[in-house]
Amino acid sequence: MRGILLAAVLVAASAPLATQAMAAAPPVLGSYAFNYVDADYGGPTAPAQTFNIGLDSNVVAAGADQGAGARNAIRAQSDAWLNRVEIVSDASRGLVYGSALSFFAINQTVTGAPGSIAHISYTFGVDGTFFPGPAAHYLPPSVAPPQNLTFYLLAYRGTAFGTSIGTDVSGPFLYFDSSAGHNSFGLVPFENTLGAPFAAAAACFGMDTRCSDGGSFSDLRTISFDIATGEDYFVVGFLSGQTDGQANFFNTAKLQTIALAPEYGLISGDGGALVRAANGEFTLASVPEPASWAMLIAGFGLSGAAMRRQRVRATV
Repeated sequence: MRGILLAAVLVAASAPLATQAMAAAPPVLGSYAFNYVDADYGGPTAPAQTFNIGLDSNVVAAGADQGAGARNAIRAQSDAWLNRVEIVSDASRGLVYGSALSFFAINQTVTGAPGSIAHISYTFGVDGTFFPGPAAHYLPPSVAPPQNLTFYLLAYRGTAFGTSIGTDVSGPFLYFDSSAGHNSFGLVPFENTLGAPFAAAAACFGMDTRCSDGGSFSDLRTISFDIATGEDYFVVGFLSGQTDGQANFFNTAKLQTIALAPEYGLISGDGGALVRAANGEFTLASVPEPASWAMLIAGFGLSGAAMRRQRVRATV
């Protein structure tokens, strides 16, 4: 199946004053959940494939159950400055594959004396667990990438416009557009005209050992840069993974602080999610709780993961 891609942004406002709340404007968001289960390795029972895509802050979920040993459930959610993904699988037999993706992009503009240059830093916390399942019950490399986790932060000059849902013979996908270009993560052929970000940080990126072997994560990641007042840019938060195992990143991949000197203001397309202290530092006013959902696998503790979804063949 096709993989996913994701998200972009809009704006909210704040002034240089110490505690002024941000003005409301909706961010652009993207979430994706995909599930593949083949209990009998391409035998008489047809493989189950389900998916769900969201372009707002709602939880999206997908799941399939072909009996003990071949079932999984996935959920994902994107919100302003927040990524959530979760996968739980029983992969003791058959082929099982779950992927989830959460993406946001938030438009930003620093305000202050014309022609001045501000230094700004964005710090995110990433806490959770990722435990890949058995390789024998996962899709082969010819069909899908190895089990992995990806989390990164990016900053691009320009304005993020939005996301849309596309589809082709291999299924749906998410598409992101901005004045800097577009991106369609996981598509065949892969499309990316965004170019290189001017700031980036990764807690876990693709196939490096930590991301593929799994374990517990408790990381802080910061992107810092100088930016001219009045220049438009956008910040992207991306969390994804794929596995026939379990992972849980549903509550703690989120913004911790934005550090900016008090003489500067920040116009932020996050829908009013930030509050500001006297030292100029911004924090989240509150972190929304995930919507309730019915678990598709009885008796499972929740856990989660995220990823880019590659093309999956119905027969393996």
